[in-house]
Amino acid sequence: MNGVEAALIGLLAGLAAGGGAFWALRHRAAGRLLRLQRQASRLAEGDFAQRLDEPVDPGLAGLARGFNRLSENAGRRVGELARERDHLQEILNGISDGVLETDARSRVLVANPAFRALFGVGDSYLGRSVVELTRLPALGSLVESNLAGEPRADLEVVVAGRVISLSGTRSRGGGALVVARNVTDRVRLEATRRDFIANVSHELKTPLTAIRGYAETLKEGALEDPSVAGKFTARILEQCRRLEALLADLLALSRLESAAVTSDENRESVDLESLARRALETVGGAAAERRVSLEFTLGSRPPGFSGHPEALDRLLLNLLENAIKYNRPGGWVRVELDTTDDEVILQVTDSGIGIPKDALARVFERFYRVDKGRARDEGGTGLGLALVKHAAMVHGGRVEVESRLGEGSSFRVLLPVRR
Repeated sequence: MNGVEAALIGLLAGLAAGGGAFWALRHRAAGRLLRLQRQASRLAEGDFAQRLDEPVDPGLAGLARGFNRLSENAGRRVGELARERDHLQEILNGISDGVLETDARSRVLVANPAFRALFGVGDSYLGRSVVELTRLPALGSLVESNLAGEPRADLEVVVAGRVISLSGTRSRGGGALVVARNVTDRVRLEATRRDFIANVSHELKTPLTAIRGYAETLKEGALEDPSVAGKFTARILEQCRRLEALLADLLALSRLESAAVTSDENRESVDLESLARRALETVGGAAAERRVSLEFTLGSRPPGFSGHPEALDRLLLNLLENAIKYNRPGGWVRVELDTTDDEVILQVTDSGIGIPKDALARVFERFYRVDKGRARDEGGTGLGLALVKHAAMVHGGRVEVESRLGEGSSFRVLLPVRR
């Protein structure tokens, strides 16, 4: 082998060695790039725990550091978004108002538990139309008007006996957002308030009209006739007493409903036996005038009781006065006081005219009268039994009534023992 051949062989050997090293380096770089590609795919799938070891090659090392920073930042941001989402979901699940969100085609995207409960919707609601889900065309029309960009609209619907207020608007995402609220109690309260105002106005107007009529008659000349003047003056005084009784009952009812009375801090020790005996003494004159006998029966002696003496006194007096007014000559009224382990039972029974069966459910309503004419003749305000009911409720108790028309009535007041 001459020198030229030896040089060629050496050159070829060097090229072979360099080529092998080049292909080895290229293979290792390709492997690193392949791992980088696989980890980037996992990152895209939500696996933000992926981290790359930094290779010796400066170019690949910078790429690895950039990948790691991207993975760390993306994981942190996605975690924040997940926490915000969970927090908003907790709020939606916890609020008492129903919330509904739809897309631009009236298909349901969100319906929180309160909304589903109000409208009897199950868990499979996503993607369904509003009308299909709730079977309420009025709600569907509200959503359509919101989607059309019409001004915010409110309406009320009745579902399963409940009054539900609906308020809708267009959402930022181009769909509709509806808030549903159960306003049954508010509507009932408003109706009660309207009835109460109407009843009070009527009860005040009747005696005032009578007083005005008598006064005008006296002014026009009847005052000169002593017999007529005396009769009309007596009637004016009678109507004034009726107004005074009505206002007294209204004030008593207001006090019973006030926070001062319902507060436990204002309770004091009450001797129920002494209270019952005093009440019987108070109505004794009226009972004797109508020839109605009074009886008192004491069962097990009640323990020390904590309550509101004025409210309890009014409760018992109202029951006794009614039992005497609506009784018959020669009749009787019996008061029974007894105690169980956890309740005090105060019962007033009479032999009076009784209450029709269809009126029993309403006797505790304000201004309700079974016999309107007789109640007014007796000077009743229509608030007596309402006061009884509220006085019992103030003490955490309740009132029950049993009656047979023509045979008499029995009112039982049950009060939880509070020592």
